[in-house]
Amino acid sequence: MQDFCLRGLPLAQGTVTGGLKVIKPLFEPVVEAIRERVSRANQWHADETRWMVWSDEKGAAKHWLWVFLSSTAAYYSVDDNRSASVPKGLLSESNGVLVCDRYSAYKCLARENQDVFLAFCWSHVRRDFINAERGTDGIKTWSATWVRRIGRLYHLNHQRLGCLNDNEEFSKHDNALKGHLSNMAKWRDEELARPKLKKQCQKVLTSLQNHWEGLCLFAAYPEVPMDNNAAEQSLRSPVVGRKNFYGAGSDWSGELTAWLFSVFMTLNLWDINPWFWLSEYLQACAKNDREAPNDLADWLPWLMTDERLESLRNHNPPSGAKQPPPDNQDTK
Repeated sequence: MQDFCLRGLPLAQGTVTGGLKVIKPLFEPVVEAIRERVSRANQWHADETRWMVWSDEKGAAKHWLWVFLSSTAAYYSVDDNRSASVPKGLLSESNGVLVCDRYSAYKCLARENQDVFLAFCWSHVRRDFINAERGTDGIKTWSATWVRRIGRLYHLNHQRLGCLNDNEEFSKHDNALKGHLSNMAKWRDEELARPKLKKQCQKVLTSLQNHWEGLCLFAAYPEVPMDNNAAEQSLRSPVVGRKNFYGAGSDWSGELTAWLFSVFMTLNLWDINPWFWLSEYLQACAKNDREAPNDLADWLPWLMTDERLESLRNHNPPSGAKQPPPDNQDTK
């Protein structure tokens, strides 16, 4: 509201709320197409974060904002639970690799759909060793040693990925990577066999052992990332926003929020300027009797022609499109 006022357009809260309710159905077919696109992929990143929603029936209630990210689309949803029903609802009939943390909901999905394989996140493992040092005396060197081992694992994988087109070089770095993994497994088991191993060390190493298969999936399939940073980064903007507005003021606005995150993040994956896309899309809806376009080929990046994609990217605004308004912030 304040932003509109600063731009010379004072609007009542009810006007903005009513307008958002009117345009919400226009995005439903686009979001449904994004959801289908994500479910048909063969590799995903997934993560979730808390999201408060206020409703007349329940008042303030904790919900969860989920994201499922493929290479070409991003699907967000706001749900009132953090159970396995959410990933199962999207990926129950899918086939591929899910890069994720060790949350039980993803494990439940993989148990029920054996065509989904879990690739666990090494960043989370690294965090385990760093956190283990806190509040536990005498394990600083132990923690630092394992952090260095994980760092070397990242380095070896980076070297391997840098020579995918050179079979000889790839084989050399691939063998070095797998050798280091084998050594890490040996060091883990030797430490777990120690009779006086500190409880916190035992907890971290046991988790490492229990999730080892999923942690090693990237070694067999170089196209699988070592960590789930892509999903965590895709939740960064929502989390920053949550600190400002703390969630959604109603059930319908929570759903609209997730839909718009889905649209804008998908556009971002294709380097499409959301201002240009949104301006043209809403104009097309207005011309179609306030309904979503019957043909979405001009609005879904994977269906667009190369010329259409180029026209919507940041460096080349579409013909007749207005430039985004400047920020009224001091640039000094």
